Formats: sequence, structure tokens, C-alpha cells
Amino acid sequence: MGVYPWNNMGNLEEDRKGGRIDAVVHLGDHAYNIAQNDGRRGDGYMNGYQRLLAAVPWIPVIGNHEYYEGDMFERFLSMSQGVVLSGTPHFNPATKAGAPALSSFLTTSTVYRRAAARRHQPSANGAHSVTSRYYSENVGLIHFAAVDFSPYYFADTEAEWRAPQLAWLEEDLARVNRTATPWVVLMGHYPLYCSSITLGKQHADAEPEDGPLGSFRGCVGTGEPTVEESRKELEPLMLKYGVDFFVAGHEHDYESLWPVAGGQVVGHSFTDPAGPVHFVSGAAGALDADHFGASGPFDRKRLEEWSYGRLTAYNASVAVFEQVLNKNGSVFDEVVVTKTKPRGAYADLLARFYPEHV
Repeated sequence: MGVYPWNNMGNLEEDRKGGRIDAVVHLGDHAYNIAQNDGRRGDGYMNGYQRLLAAVPWIPVIGNHEYYEGDMFERFLSMSQGVVLSGTPHFNPATKAGAPALSSFLTTSTVYRRAAARRHQPSANGAHSVTSRYYSENVGLIHFAAVDFSPYYFADTEAEWRAPQLAWLEEDLARVNRTATPWVVLMGHYPLYCSSITLGKQHADAEPEDGPLGSFRGCVGTGEPTVEESRKELEPLMLKYGVDFFVAGHEHDYESLWPVAGGQVVGHSFTDPAGPVHFVSGAAGALDADHFGASGPFDRKRLEEWSYGRLTAYNASVAVFEQVLNKNGSVFDEVVVTKTKPRGAYADLLARFYPEHV
């Protein structure tokens, strides 16, 4: 979400007033770009956001635009971590050491801060990560696990985070209390499946997408190797631990997928889905829209219009994902996921597509 008049900050405020949301999850690319103009762009963006974030918790995810302007994620890590870890943000995965934060702009408005101490306890629901690059938090009946895709897309400078993140993610998913949080959402900036093949001409907002990231040719099914690389590492853990949803941004559009795994559709029902359910929801208010190619076999519904997602877990059996239009607040799409029994591993899919992880 950027600083553009068609973004959804007003929608989120109305959702808050109407009791439709309990927290805000932002899937990366904060302000487009948050460090631009010596950080003044990010300041203006957060000033506009502060009324909402003072009232509901914020769960931020790191995106590629937090890397640009020579910032290399510093602003994002400073304001999303701040004083959470009592002076140990910017955690070095090799030395296990940290350095003081640059700022602590966000304090009680973040779910991450509010529950950081609790996650140090052995009985915590999920694993403590010691960084806001990747972490987990629980909201109501949902366990949210956020991952950082920069080790795949900015490997020259960020590869050191790849192994620690995977180790943390496995520990986190293994420790989820499915009685307390029966729904598990894995989320990251980049999708693991999508059919976007062209980018809006100003998608990178003054930082060409074919620079640091290479020429982006689309997602799995159109041959994008970095997407496939990240999928091969993350998807086995999703199957092993029964992740219900994967939600991503990056693409400035909306895409709803049938249950999918191993690059194949594994079912056409959302009652006890045969595999994880994926959504791409990256059109909350960027500079320009992205465009689709031909529908993939996994595609259920697509939209090239400014919109955002809402996920509601009603109980252990029913969760509903809605895609809402910014322009009028109407619901464009609704997916009702029903579980008639507790979710365990997708054991058959794990054995079929990733036997080395069985």
C-alpha cells in the first residue's frame, strides 16, 4: 500500500469502526518506498496510518521496496522492531548478536511488541524468532507466520537469513497449538503461485524491477526460477504441518487459487481442502496495476482492480476470506473454507511431491 489516493486506509478505518477487523496484516512494500527522500515519504505514510494503528494491532511483512533507496531494510526493521527486544534488533544469524535499533517508532500498536515477552516462555504458541524479518503471532483463532523472501530475491546481501529462517519456521509450525489456533496462515511478500506476467510500467516506483531482481517473468507455470526455488523450500513445511492458507502480495492484483501443491491442482473444494489455499492480494493501493496472462489450471478467480483481503475465523471449523473493492467497500469475492475435522499434515501430498521430507 502506497501514498496514493486510491489506497485502502479509509476502508480499513471503516472496517475498524464497523467491528469487521481486529488487526491489520500488511504484506510488504510499505509506502513505496518508505526510505525515499531521506525517509520523509515513509514519515508521511506512517503519519497517515497512525490513527488506525493506534487502535488495532499491526502485523507488518517485509517486501522488496523496503530494500530500495540504498536502505536495505533498515527503516523497516527499525520501526517494526524498535524496542521490542530491549536493544537487540538487527539480529545477526551467524553470531547470534544484535545492535541497537535506529528508532522505536512503533510501540504498543504492534502485535509483535505486545506479545514478545510471552513468546520467550516455553509454553508459547509458536517459536520466538528474534527478528521482525520473520516471526509469528496469534490473533484470535489464527496463527500468523510471516516469512522474508529477500534471501531468495536479494541473495547477494541477504542469503545469510535463508537457513535460520527455515529452521525457525519449522520450529514455529511444529509448536502451533491447533486447539487454541486451529487456523494457520503462512504469509510473505512474494507469491508461490500466480499468473501475473506483466508489471505496471511504474511498479518499481523509481527502482526498475529488472535491476536488482532480474527480469520478472511471472510465477510458477511461466518459468520464474526464483519463485520455484522459494516454493521448493517453503511448501514442504506447509504440507508437513498442515498450513491452511498462504497469502502473498507483490503482484498488484487479486488472485484466488484452488488447493494446490507441487505445481499441480489437488482439489476443487474448500470443504476439507486437499491442499493449502493460496491468495494473492497485492492491490491495496500501489502506483500502478499489474496484468494477467492466460489463466493457469490453479486459477479460481482474478481481478485487476484496487482491492484488499479480509480473513475471518468464525470458529475451528469455518474461516472466510473476502476480497473487498477499495472504491465502494463491496465484496468482490468470498471463499468459505470449512474443516469437518482437525487439520493435520497433508501426508499424501508430502510423500507425492517431497518424499525426501517424509
